[in-house]
Amino acid sequence: MKALLVIILFSFAVAGHSQSNTNAAPLLTWKFQAPVDGRYCPQSGGWFAYENIAIEGNRFHYFITSDSLGDRNPDYRGKIIQFPDHIWLDHRKVPNADRVPGLLANHPVLWTYEAFDHWKKTGEIDPTGILYRSKPQIVCDPATNRNEMFRQVRSALRSNP
Repeated sequence: MKALLVIILFSFAVAGHSQSNTNAAPLLTWKFQAPVDGRYCPQSGGWFAYENIAIEGNRFHYFITSDSLGDRNPDYRGKIIQFPDHIWLDHRKVPNADRVPGLLANHPVLWTYEAFDHWKKTGEIDPTGILYRSKPQIVCDPATNRNEMFRQVRSALRSNP
């Protein structure tokens, strides 16, 4: 009986290990959506120069972060024109002005058209063709010298007795 129990437990352990040890890439969900306000930049660090797009309403600010261009860093502002399947950054000097906004695995992103098409065909993400919305930073409230998050929590607790 003990031998049978050991065999059953061993087979569950092997089956459990084979289920959790697959090398399959996680499925990425995609949903087209108008761009969310915020700053979009590459996801991982290690870049010496990269593009940033800050969006606020129907306006954008395109700029390059680089340590080698000096005062010649591109810095463009303009309107966003919305189409059914993409947006257009309305400034003649913005490279890849057509962008595809949406949610990739529930995270706001901006793709270049070429990178989006490549991802749809191959499932591979070109890191130079996608910008991720960076998480908003919490700033200190100078009036109270407290963290803005704590102020909001305190305010919410006061309003909900």
